[in-house]
Amino acid sequence: MRILQQLSLAFCLLLCGITASSQQLRLGKNSSNLQKSAILELESDNQGMLLTRISDTTLINSLAPPDGMIIFFTPTKKLLLRTNGYWEQLTGSGVLRNYWSTTGNANGAIAKFGTTDNYDLPFITSNNERLRILANGNVGINTATATEKLDVNGNMVLRGAFMPGNSAGTSGQILKSNGAGSAPSWINYALSNLSDVSLSAPASGQILRFNGTSWVNFTPNYLTSIDTGNIAGFHLKVKSLFSGNGPVTYNATTGVIGITQATTSTNGYLSSTDWNTFNNKLSTIDTGNIASFHVKVKSLFSANGPLSYANGQFTISQASSTTNGYLSSADWNNFNNKLANIDTTNIANFHLKVKKQFSGGTGIGYNATTGVITNTGVISVNGNTGAVTVDTGYIANFHLKSKSLLNAGTGIAYNAISGAISNTGVTSVNGATGAVTIDTTLIVNFSQKVRAVLSGGTGISYNSSTGQIGNSGVTSVNGNTGALTVDTGYIANFHIKAKSLLSGTGPVTYNATTGAVGISQANTSTNGYLSSADWNTFNNKLSTIDTGNIASFHLKSKSLLSAGAGITYNPTTGVIASSFLPGNYWSTTGNSGMSNTSNFLGTTDDRLMNLKSNNYTMVEMGRRATLGLTQGYADYDNNDEMITHMRSAIQFYAPAAQFYKPKIFVDANGNFRTKGSSAGTDYFEFGATGSNNDGGFEFIVGDDGDEPIIFKSYDYVDGMSEIMRLQSGRMAIGSNSFNASNPEKLLVDAGTTSSYNLMTGKGSINNYLQINVQNQSAGTQASSDIVATSNNGDESSNYIDMGINGGGFTNTTMPMVSGANTAYLYSTGNDFSIGNGTANKNLRFFTGGYATSNERLRIDGTGNVGVATVAPAAKLDAAGTFKMGAKGSVEKNLISFEFSVASNTAVPALVIGALVSTLTPGTVDILYTLPAAVQPSSTRATVAVSLDSDLPAGCAIASARLVSTTQVKIRIVNSGTTAGTITTAMKFFVTMTEF
Repeated sequence: MRILQQLSLAFCLLLCGITASSQQLRLGKNSSNLQKSAILELESDNQGMLLTRISDTTLINSLAPPDGMIIFFTPTKKLLLRTNGYWEQLTGSGVLRNYWSTTGNANGAIAKFGTTDNYDLPFITSNNERLRILANGNVGINTATATEKLDVNGNMVLRGAFMPGNSAGTSGQILKSNGAGSAPSWINYALSNLSDVSLSAPASGQILRFNGTSWVNFTPNYLTSIDTGNIAGFHLKVKSLFSGNGPVTYNATTGVIGITQATTSTNGYLSSTDWNTFNNKLSTIDTGNIASFHVKVKSLFSANGPLSYANGQFTISQASSTTNGYLSSADWNNFNNKLANIDTTNIANFHLKVKKQFSGGTGIGYNATTGVITNTGVISVNGNTGAVTVDTGYIANFHLKSKSLLNAGTGIAYNAISGAISNTGVTSVNGATGAVTIDTTLIVNFSQKVRAVLSGGTGISYNSSTGQIGNSGVTSVNGNTGALTVDTGYIANFHIKAKSLLSGTGPVTYNATTGAVGISQANTSTNGYLSSADWNTFNNKLSTIDTGNIASFHLKSKSLLSAGAGITYNPTTGVIASSFLPGNYWSTTGNSGMSNTSNFLGTTDDRLMNLKSNNYTMVEMGRRATLGLTQGYADYDNNDEMITHMRSAIQFYAPAAQFYKPKIFVDANGNFRTKGSSAGTDYFEFGATGSNNDGGFEFIVGDDGDEPIIFKSYDYVDGMSEIMRLQSGRMAIGSNSFNASNPEKLLVDAGTTSSYNLMTGKGSINNYLQINVQNQSAGTQASSDIVATSNNGDESSNYIDMGINGGGFTNTTMPMVSGANTAYLYSTGNDFSIGNGTANKNLRFFTGGYATSNERLRIDGTGNVGVATVAPAAKLDAAGTFKMGAKGSVEKNLISFEFSVASNTAVPALVIGALVSTLTPGTVDILYTLPAAVQPSSTRATVAVSLDSDLPAGCAIASARLVSTTQVKIRIVNSGTTAGTITTAMKFFVTMTEF
């Protein structure tokens, strides 16, 4: 066991050398020099007498203390004397400064006069009470039962101002009562303040009339008209009685009052003409008279989805391969029934099944049984005989693609390696002659592909870049001269074939019969070109119109708008929308009318939900396994756990946060943290910290260093309460009322509680378990202390202190606990109790080490006190030397015992010599052999003897001494003339003090 601090208890035993004679006691030095007049005498050069210290006289008063008792009263630190059944203070001349002198006091600071308990303070003259301050604070003059703060029983004279509410009022004012509990106030002497006058907003010209109960204001019947012709300057005299509002004018010279006619810049009266003009103006605008109104309000509408707006019309195009738009029901069914793709390798005789998709040109043969396409019937191409070839160089793997579909007929050659098909040996096609033609419109870039297989005749030119063939050098064709022309009549559907070579933009038209390309003039229903007249007309139209003054604008414009397919219109709200906008898609401008149960943003299969910004994944949502976040340890091993995986920090909107915007983030070491604003300019942060497997968790709050971390609890009855606070390196539990002068590092305040446990420390270790207080200062006043203070205690009184001084301690203001590394336990309260509350157990004190042999004092379970003995046999048992007083020898043993003589012992009488020249008292020596239990260690001892009864007449004890360590001798002398006898019934009480 480790002992934290060794407790030093100065236990002084007043086991003094005692010299007793009769009923007197002397303690201290010169113990044998008794003063006959003193029953108790103390003498010392450096010690005083310590009286009992009492903090409350209630208990001692219950014991009926007699007059003449003296105690030391600790609250006032004064001696009290019991006199006439009361405690009175013993005061010296120095103490009188705390009392009021009949000749006056010079206090030098504020002093108090009065009672400190719950009693009245009376003042008397001529032994009669004149004034009394009651215990409740009421002051009575000439009365002992004041019912108010000041109660005067008699007349009262004021020789100065009377100041209710700290106001003296002004001259002429009267005092008005404001009811019970309120100070009276000064008011002006006015009719309205009289109780029998009842005024109700009095007006100029009214008079007072009594109605039988009170005086009320009344307006008499004054003259309603008067001829002012005889009143000189009347208009001027009444000037001050009128004031003009708005545009009213007044002529100060003539007194004329007028009003100016209103204009565009002047307020005034309105003429009848103006009235009719303004009254006939439209309060609203009928938009039916506004030409092209729908065009002018274009900017007031916005279209959703694929809606388009042009020339005042909202339309929606039908969807195509390149255009967003509405989808017709026919298209929907058509597209919905299409296959996404088809693999034809598994379709037997695919070429036969697609037969109906092809049609053969002139001279092209098709075998319906085998699917073979041949050129039987082709005898020449443009009059040329020989091999008919197609340059398939631009067709990737053409020979392979066509191999399985072709079967060579008579005269058709096929090169299985190159895929080339030739008509070697063909001189005619089915015996028919004439031009062999082929429709090249379906051959992309045909001109380029036949470049290598064409050769120009005389005068024929060829552009190798464009593939264009020209006849710039031809002067005749088949013997014809003149302009070189091409008769397109022989080219079947020439205009259609050439159509694919042209592309029209905008409203370009094409005549499929004539091949004419044109553009129509635009009108209200046709796109086209804009005439200059129309341009000027449209350019001069208003670009915008303020519709704020047009009542029900959206309803009036309904008939002016034409909707394309799929457009809806709400006649109540005027909202135009596309009914073909898919209802199960989210719009980039927001959706309305969503269902809380059926509408959602996300996936319907086991695919992660990915939210991106700037093409960077910010959030992933899905199953743990789908996100690839399954790990082989607890809380991360459930494949089906639904996870929202944030791949960015999260910051919250906080406009009042001036610096530290709140966010949740992960730092470079992988620590998960939260940081944010506090009170606008301060900030807080908490989360994991550390690196390289050296992690921790921290809370941070501050900006100027004094911000608290507060823990609260909520009770729905009592509301919010603070349970703990951390602030400026301090902790408070149960309260945040730190000591203003000396704030605690740890404050625990249980308040009013039903639990007697304030703090509990527990643990289990096969070693010492400690609470350690260590002051690491080396200063001259540094100490480490554990202090308990009573409810009415403070830093100077009513506390108990256990501590140890530091190694540099030199403060000597408290000598008993001074000195470097001095340990102490002391109290400034009343009684100081140290003990053991367990029955039959000891209270032990030791010094010099922890061995049992170092026990110096013991108070056993019976109350016996043993010094240098572990088995005290008496209330005080000192098994060693002792000394009382500052002087004299050290005492070894104080031995007391009793005995009786073995038989009756005769004491001889006084022997008188001749002529009374000598007197020889009779003597007898009583020798008593000491039992071993009371034998001293030497004969250096004083022996005191007393008896339980009187010696025979004339006999006295002459001396007593130790003859040896085993025998004591008591000499009895007889100065009487008659012999005496000491009987066996007489007891001798012997006390030996060995030194």
